[in-house]
Amino acid sequence: MTGSSRAKLQAQIETAFRGVPALPAARIVLEQHQHHVDAQQMASAFGGRHWTELSLQELFFHRESIFTLSSAGYLSYLPAYLCGCLHDDTRLVTDISWYTVSGLRTQRAMRTTHQRLELFGKDQRSAVAAVLRHVAESLSDERAEKILAEWPGSSMDSGRM
Repeated sequence: MTGSSRAKLQAQIETAFRGVPALPAARIVLEQHQHHVDAQQMASAFGGRHWTELSLQELFFHRESIFTLSSAGYLSYLPAYLCGCLHDDTRLVTDISWYTVSGLRTQRAMRTTHQRLELFGKDQRSAVAAVLRHVAESLSDERAEKILAEWPGSSMDSGRM
């Protein structure tokens, strides 16, 4: 992906998620995960901060906790992870992308995934689809391709999700 393509995708994410607020730490993770140390650390680190304020290193550090995000937490902080998938630092981006894609579709937590995505508007879903396309192409990620094939609003939309 060229620098200008990456910048356009970044701008699409920023536009789609512009009005999404920062959350207090207490609303970031699902109730059933609030006692987990890693989830508590993520909530503490992200709490009260807008997604645009999070560094790539912070996203990398908390990448394994993305599945603990509440629906509101997912809407508020997924855009940071989407932007993280576009970064040049392949050491960090490969893992960030893997966990970001995993959070979008997991067989174990399908109901939770659906609940999270119900809050997303059309432009937000389009931005997610664009990042899935990027991850599928740039990292040859077959999981991203499968999710994209079922993604509402994608050219391959099968009506699921």
